Amino acid sequence: MMTIDDLRRARKAAADSMSERAEALAALEAAETPDAAAISAAETAFAAAQSAFEAADKQVKRAEAVEAAKAAAAGRATPIRRDPGREPWGGRGSGVAAVPKDPAHKGIEVGLIVGALAAQRAIWARRRPAGAGGLWRSRPRSTRPK
Repeated sequence: MMTIDDLRRARKAAADSMSERAEALAALEAAETPDAAAISAAETAFAAAQSAFEAADKQVKRAEAVEAAKAAAAGRATPIRRDPGREPWGGRGSGVAAVPKDPAHKGIEVGLIVGALAAQRAIWARRRPAGAGGLWRSRPRSTRPK
């Protein structure tokens, strides 16, 4: 089964094909001596491209409707508390985890977390021990004698 992104790509390809057929038909009709047989063949090709686009558009709309229904049904079994003072996000949201739109970005949040932890580790490694001038100071104040 094709994913919704595959269906959208197929719809775009059908739209591009329909555009090409329309341009070819317009060029044939604008010729000084129009060829009736060529125009008829171009009209048939345009009609086929248009029906292919309409079929692809119908499939995309159906897949979007299914996706919207799944998103609506993915809510929590137990209701979320709606007390804005007690919830860190202000009580708004559906309780459904965010999903990346592009399948190539799947798992990117793990990489971001690992990068943040590595950066934090590098920051902690540069700091001096707590007994040597404070935890938050990253370098000595002065190395010159007073």
